Amino acid sequence: LYLTGGAWAFEMPWLRRAALTATRAYSNASQCGAPPLYVDVYAPTSAAWDAGLAPGPWPTLVHFHGGGFVMGDRRKALWPFLPMLRRGYAIVSVDYKLAVDGWAAEDMVADVWALARWLAGAEAEALGVDRERLILVGESAGGYFATLCACLLPRAHEAGAWGVEGSRPSAATAEEAPPSDGGAGASAQSAH
Repeated sequence: LYLTGGAWAFEMPWLRRAALTATRAYSNASQCGAPPLYVDVYAPTSAAWDAGLAPGPWPTLVHFHGGGFVMGDRRKALWPFLPMLRRGYAIVSVDYKLAVDGWAAEDMVADVWALARWLAGAEAEALGVDRERLILVGESAGGYFATLCACLLPRAHEAGAWGVEGSRPSAATAEEAPPSDGGAGASAQSAH
């Protein structure tokens, strides 16, 4: 451990070999004017391969950056988790819309829904993400999004949970909506 430029830094030579495997869009910017959102995917390092790591899919740590909903990006605050690459884990680091750019909370929730669908999909699996062995972590606002994603993932795994790719979750699906006729059992349709 050494201090440089007023910030703590760790000298870990193997970290230089932690290569970014892929950057992928997980949201197709379905909202008017929304920028595309990306994830960075890191595969386990050569140290894990040297120890006999099997080909993927690998258990995966999904990292949501912090920043109080107003700052940060997927490449910040990732360093504490990079040692997991040596232990045979993949890492997915996530960007999401920020309130400072004018996005509302519902837009950020839609980002997490899009990410849950991406994690449950074929592209993530093709990159080595084991969708059955995920660790969701985040600090500050990222902790909120990690918790929300954990709640949405079971639904994302269900085929056609909310219709077409990219659709938003609603407060109640047809099966969960309370009866609208005083208890006679009528079901409501999802608003989205």
